[in-house]
Order: sequence, then C-alpha cells, then structure tokens
Amino acid sequence: MCQLEARHPDVYDKFSRGFHVIRRSNQYWAGLSSDLMIEQTLMRSLKSGGGLTHGSGMTEEMRALWTMSIPITSEYTNAMQEFNDLTYTTSEQHRESTEARMKRDHSDLEKIKEKLSTCMPFSPDPSLRNIITGLVAKEDVNVHEYETVGNEIIEKMVGKPVFGISFKRNDRAKTLTRVHHQICPRPNH
Repeated sequence: MCQLEARHPDVYDKFSRGFHVIRRSNQYWAGLSSDLMIEQTLMRSLKSGGGLTHGSGMTEEMRALWTMSIPITSEYTNAMQEFNDLTYTTSEQHRESTEARMKRDHSDLEKIKEKLSTCMPFSPDPSLRNIITGLVAKEDVNVHEYETVGNEIIEKMVGKPVFGISFKRNDRAKTLTRVHHQICPRPNH
C-alpha cells in the first residue's frame, strides 16, 4: 500500500476517490467498505449456531482456532453451494427502492409537512411552545429560566438553619405541563 501511488497510479487514483469497496455479488447495492465487510462476516458467523458466542466454555486457544479457520470454512461453504447448485442470490432491487417503501416514505413526508404547517417550530413568534404537541405556554411558565429560579431558591436558603428550610411550590420552575395552556393552531409564518 505504501508504494501504491508510485507503482499503480491508476489504482491509487480510484482508491483515493472511494472506489475501495468489497462486493459479495455484482448487485448494484452490494458494495461495502472493508471494515464493514469484515464486521458483517464475523458477526454473522459469531452469532450463528456453532459460532463463537453460541456454546459454552471456549478457551482462548479454541477461539483462535475458530477465528483462523474462517477462510477455510468459507471455501467449504462455497464449494457445498456449488455442488448442490444452491447459491446465495439477492434481488436486483434494494429494499429502500421498493414500491411499498416509497409509499411509506411519501406518507411519512406528508405527515411531517402537515405537522409543520400547523405548528411551525421556526416561526418568528417568540412564545414558548412544545414543538411536538403544539402546546403554547402562558406567561407564568419559566422553565427556560431555570438557572435564575434555582439561584432565587438558594438565596432564600442562605442564613437559615437546615431544618428551618422549606420549599414552596410557587418558587419552583413552572413547566408547560404544570400550567394551563392552549393548543397550537396558529397562523403560518
């Protein structure tokens, strides 16, 4: 790899532009980077029956033997598939481009557009509101000033004995759920 640029400039150029994926098949979507390919292959075999994580009490030597035998077992698997004429195949179509997935994506997009049209989180309206539920806070909501509220409570505690301190409900921060509020629909901005 250190001599790649000097010895094979065409390969180095392609490698530099991201053409360094591994393909299990000639499918359009089948390219994965080498680290992902290793991870997927190892994880699939680790979690399968007879794999490294299924079984009890494997020693370090057994794990090393199992890991080092993966290339050989892979060749055996391929040979058995060819012998039995049962090869692993995939569809030309990627699951993200199926008609059902595109319909679902379109439906989700319409739901988001509807939500944003009734309760736009980026409007110039300065009122405090919950962007999920559309609840608009009244003037006494002060949760956004929590630091000031906390400092005022601490100031009231200064100089009092520990057992003489009492906390008042009116002193704590008031959230959107603790006060009366109205539901959003407001004009679009």
